[in-house]
Amino acid sequence: MPRSDHLRLLFSAAVILFFLLHSLMYFSSRLDDAFIFGRYAHNLVTYGDLVWNPGGPRVEGFSSWLWLAVYVVGEMLPVESLLIAKYVGLAVGCLLVFSFGRALRLSGVNEPRLLGAVLCLASYPPLAFFSSSGMDHVAWALVSWWYLTWLSSAPMITVRHAIPAGLGLLVRPEGFLLLVPLIALVALGKRRSGRIRVVGAALGVMLPILATRFALFHQLLPNAAAAKHLGGHLGLRLLEGSLYLAPSAGWLLLPLGVALAFATPRLEIPSWWEESLAARRLLLASLAYLAASVLFILVAGGDDSSAFGPSRLLVPLAAPSLFVLFVLLDRISASRTWILVISILFVFWQSLNGKTYFQIATDATNLASIDDLTSRMARGFLSTPVHPLTSYLLRLTPPGEFVAIPWAGLVPYQTRLPTIDLLGLNDPKIAHTPVKDRAISSIRYGSDLVIAQAPFFICDNFRLDAPLSEVAEMSDEELRSLGAFKSGQRDLLRHPRLQHLYTIASEAPINGTCLRRRGSASPGTG
Repeated sequence: MPRSDHLRLLFSAAVILFFLLHSLMYFSSRLDDAFIFGRYAHNLVTYGDLVWNPGGPRVEGFSSWLWLAVYVVGEMLPVESLLIAKYVGLAVGCLLVFSFGRALRLSGVNEPRLLGAVLCLASYPPLAFFSSSGMDHVAWALVSWWYLTWLSSAPMITVRHAIPAGLGLLVRPEGFLLLVPLIALVALGKRRSGRIRVVGAALGVMLPILATRFALFHQLLPNAAAAKHLGGHLGLRLLEGSLYLAPSAGWLLLPLGVALAFATPRLEIPSWWEESLAARRLLLASLAYLAASVLFILVAGGDDSSAFGPSRLLVPLAAPSLFVLFVLLDRISASRTWILVISILFVFWQSLNGKTYFQIATDATNLASIDDLTSRMARGFLSTPVHPLTSYLLRLTPPGEFVAIPWAGLVPYQTRLPTIDLLGLNDPKIAHTPVKDRAISSIRYGSDLVIAQAPFFICDNFRLDAPLSEVAEMSDEELRSLGAFKSGQRDLLRHPRLQHLYTIASEAPINGTCLRRRGSASPGTG
């Protein structure tokens, strides 16, 4: 083996090891939504159907069929399914980093720029975090990047390239975005009939998936996506999407701006650029995918950054964004020194995100000791301990009774109790209630639907220190000060039947409030 090949192999191993160590910093993360996959996987294995509550209707409250399969396999093994998903996520993240470096090398980007680009990707905190969180976004990041590179390597786009674009819907609800780079590259072709046939084939693959979804769940979108991103004023969604993108946009604009300011003033196109059709096609496909993804984020209204950090929806954009950046750097013949400077600036910029994700993963505070942080990181390799609220609900909820909570992950997964998802991600009726206020954290909240079912417990984030009769008379500002930020929460607390049906369970182990149904109360009383 030539010495250069040995160096490449050593470099690849070093980068993968660095990415793994980076990801393990966040391995103790236990995002609530990850357990939604676990509950559906458990019910599918146990009851043979995709239901949120056994005996209830089918619900597509999960966001990826492909990722659900990982949890189904995990449910069949003698370990917690979340751990299996985390290990798979780490492997997927490593494959993405390796594939990214390989694509740059095949595109002809020289070694210093390739080194800087791969290290930037491996040090990107959201990618490392979601690789170790048990969530499906890293799978979408790999699948979309693989598709872009595969599509770009083909000298001619044919029907076979359209099939994976259609299958993207099985990976994420935004899988249809793969149509955009497909159309962009098809547009380069000379035959109009060929373009129509390729795009038609992609749509032909999507239609059976949509028809199957409608037949099973009576919806064309996953229930969780419909609850979050449908309804409300488009202008407000665009504003919220812009606010979501704004803090993270600089991670690409800053190094690009530095490169343009300090690189050689004349555009000196390297010879490989003229020779490499695949590199030019991958640049075009990446730009098309990035533009479509940014538009999707804007129209969808962004994401809940308080629960998932500031960059969850940007994880699949990391590889194509960095590819575009470093290809442009190569085209303007930036010096090795400035490549190093830009890479350091990128890593420094992202360290701010890294702190946010480390705190999410470890519940770390400024007072945490090294031993405490180490033990918290190590707990990621262990099964999730039983939550105090889980024990409380299991002990006091009568058989067959429902509980209603807004955290539709860990507690429903551990209790297996019939559960009403207050935010509607796993409840089709709540998911289609009218939108009253449009912030991404204010997902639907069907107070009338909840009261009509009279669950034995209603638990939420608001903190009540007064009788329900007094709470019902409070103003919006007063209720917000108690943590009732959603209009649906305020509607619930003012519901005319609430104080007749419920009393505050002050002993509940929750950073919020649990309301317990009175002993003689039932859905028909009031």
